[in-house]
Amino acid sequence: MTRIIKTVLWGALILAPSVTYAQGQPPIQSAQDATCRQEATRRVMSDARGLDPYALGRQIWTQCMSRMSRAERAHRQVRRAKHVRRIHRQARRRTR
Repeated sequence: MTRIIKTVLWGALILAPSVTYAQGQPPIQSAQDATCRQEATRRVMSDARGLDPYALGRQIWTQCMSRMSRAERAHRQVRRAKHVRRIHRQARRRTR
């Protein structure tokens, strides 16, 4: 009985990644990627334009990824500016 359970579990462990690979999608790389995939899936299912669902999903995913990366870049620039201002402030205090 235990041997059968182990065989089934190992089979599931091997089959799960192969099913994802068979769908033609690469594995999820980041939380941003997962969020954009979910958004693309939701919007493809609710879209009634009659376009190819794979092409539409790819387009939505690309837009989401670029939007997220722009927001992340802007956040980094703000953090960098604050860091530079703090360093300049500290340097001015030392020279007084």
